[in-house]
Amino acid sequence: MIPLGRAGVDNRPTLQFVQLKTTRDADILDLAFWNAVKESTNAADYRAYLEAYPNGAFAPLARLRLGPAGSSSAGTNADTNDGIDDVDLIYEVLLNANVRAEPRSSSARVGGVSKGTAVPVTGLAAGGTWLRVELADGTKGFLFAELARQAEASPQVLATADPGKALAAPEGNTQIATAPTVARSAKPLPTESFRDCRDCPEMVPITAGRFIMGDDAGDKSERPAHPVSLTRDFAIGRFEVTVAEWKACMAAGACPTLPGIDNFDELSPARNVSWDDALTYIDWLSGISGQPYRLPSEAEWEFAARGGTATRFWWGDEIVGGTVSCRQCGGEWSRESPLTVGALEANPFGLFDVAGSVAEWTADCWRSSHNDATADGAVVTERNCRQRVLRGGSWRSSSSKFLASSSRFFYDADVRFVANGFRVARD
Repeated sequence: MIPLGRAGVDNRPTLQFVQLKTTRDADILDLAFWNAVKESTNAADYRAYLEAYPNGAFAPLARLRLGPAGSSSAGTNADTNDGIDDVDLIYEVLLNANVRAEPRSSSARVGGVSKGTAVPVTGLAAGGTWLRVELADGTKGFLFAELARQAEASPQVLATADPGKALAAPEGNTQIATAPTVARSAKPLPTESFRDCRDCPEMVPITAGRFIMGDDAGDKSERPAHPVSLTRDFAIGRFEVTVAEWKACMAAGACPTLPGIDNFDELSPARNVSWDDALTYIDWLSGISGQPYRLPSEAEWEFAARGGTATRFWWGDEIVGGTVSCRQCGGEWSRESPLTVGALEANPFGLFDVAGSVAEWTADCWRSSHNDATADGAVVTERNCRQRVLRGGSWRSSSSKFLASSSRFFYDADVRFVANGFRVARD
């Protein structure tokens, strides 16, 4: 018998929400894209939708709003070649996109590029409506500009744009090597980051500090609220460990195949992960990087998730659309599977998905309250510890109370559950 604790409460069947009529992520993304552009008066927005979803549910309406120019064979400002201005830029791709032989949507498809990829842009065509790109495999063609944005000139982005070429980090940081990047919002992130190796997660340095851990108004497991003074700086993953990162460990023969992983988006969080599985990944990661990776302590996790705030969530005391996805979050945020990592806004420390997404393992043994909690944030452990702490709730959470920064759960360390994942930490 598996003790479920609050995880059991979180995952009980409920009738207090309305499920989406489809479980297909593509349909959900199609709807989300359309909702974002349907009130627009800019024709480029409808062309962007048609480029991403030429056979989408709203494609006929998009073409109707464009008028005759909406036809795939019609000539428009976006579909004519006004000459090409040479440039040398890096762009991040916002959605899976086609690469065309010529700068028009009716041109033959010569390749594709995945969401989150950084691509070199060598020219601007049709008044900047199309980008001339060169992909890592040597493919040259044109990408619709509305499906990408100019990337910051960061080592991470530049490394991805030039596969196989490692870049030295700024003095005092760990070396940064090539690794997949994740598309982010245009809002600049508040912190620097680093990677220890090509397949290593992106890490954010966190300066030790003092905070109030727990919540006297929350569940009894969150009480008593108490001051914690972290004694050492640490780094923590900007994102949860992704399917792609887990597959790198699988390819090395070090990590097991997780249930259902072949059906998951590679930029979604790894899930169906037991605590023991997480340690297997961490052992492999420490070996290839030469760095002492670990799970964060429960106190480190809450300190990082709060991002210097003292409210229930890092953005305030109430659920706000676009900050988290869960069963009762409403509209496109009520999900049948987690969003890809980094799809929503980052917290003040630059961390993504610290509420919802997947429940995240920590290093601590489960205790039913904060009685006898350590004052320095050290890991709470004991011999023969069977149950470990999870934080942050998940996309399956049926109530906002399970998503609060102080909310706590537990599960057996050797048991997998579909909503459980993790992010890594190191000193």
